[in-house]
Amino acid sequence: MSNKAGLPLVAVTADRALNGVHHSHSAGEKYLTAVSVGAGCSPMILPALEDEISIVSLLERVDGVLLTGGYSNIEPHHYGAISRAGTLHDRARDTLALALIPAAIKRGI
Repeated sequence: MSNKAGLPLVAVTADRALNGVHHSHSAGEKYLTAVSVGAGCSPMILPALEDEISIVSLLERVDGVLLTGGYSNIEPHHYGAISRAGTLHDRARDTLALALIPAAIKRGI
C-alpha cells in the first residue's frame, strides 16, 4: 500500500523508553532517513504496542518493515542465554518484534 504521494509505506519499529514520567515511543532519525532518502519510501514509526496493534491488519497496509537496532537488544532469555548486569532491555519492543518477524515473513514482506 502506498501513501498519497505514491511511495511505498515502511513500518519502522520504535523503542519504548521513559521520558520524564511518561513512556514514549521513538525511532532513530538514521532509520527514518534510510527509509525516506535511501529507499525512497515513506517511513511510519510503529510504536511498541504489540497488545494494542493488530499485526495482521498492519501488514495489510504496509509495503515493508524495518527492524531497528538499539542499545536494548533482544533479551537473551529468548535464545537461551543470560543477560549481563547493566544491559538495557526493552520488553515491549522485543514482544512486538518477535511477533512481527514471523508474520512479515509469512506475508512475504
